[in-house]
Amino acid sequence: MTRKPTLLELSQFQTVLEAHTWTYAKTMPMMPHFWTAKNSWNSADVYVRTCQFILECGTPEAYLKFPIRPYLYVGHWRYWLMTDNPHESTIINRCDPTHPRYRGKFRKVAV
Repeated sequence: MTRKPTLLELSQFQTVLEAHTWTYAKTMPMMPHFWTAKNSWNSADVYVRTCQFILECGTPEAYLKFPIRPYLYVGHWRYWLMTDNPHESTIINRCDPTHPRYRGKFRKVAV
């Protein structure tokens, strides 16, 4: 179930994520995005809590043929995971939702 995060939570989330290194996914130029890996974080606990926040507060959306998943919009980024289990997650992804490659490709879904 999606919950609405507070402004303070969003600010803290953004601060945590901006403190980490993001790598451009060069093997997927047709889906321009960046990722940060769990093993590059100093704290696995902070990583897992960050993943939980995305899952709890993200908006369920469909993207092309991919499974419906929660996407969290913070600042000018869209964040998502490739799993529903924050403990199994090894990557957090983000993209610029205004990029021409993404226009009209995402749709919100009711859960």
